[in-house]
Amino acid sequence: MKSIDEMRAHVLEKAADDLSFRAELISDTRGVLENEFDIRIPDSISVHVHADDPVNFHLVLPPTSELDTGTLEEISGGGPGLKTIYGELP
Repeated sequence: MKSIDEMRAHVLEKAADDLSFRAELISDTRGVLENEFDIRIPDSISVHVHADDPVNFHLVLPPTSELDTGTLEEISGGGPGLKTIYGELP
């Protein structure tokens, strides 16, 4: 299983080189990612694509360290959450 950083790098490189992949990624982000990496993204997780252009620049901040109870339960094994995306976590 690829790490999230490896997946991100793969998608960014492919979207830069393949305009049809880029267009599909923008129109069906969840479907493209699930197919590209053979994963299931839970409905509880939102996925967004932001494309920079000459007049718009997007800065993505990492999540804060303060997680709500539901998120903590999913991460710790109480629900499908990140395990579904990343496989079994150690």
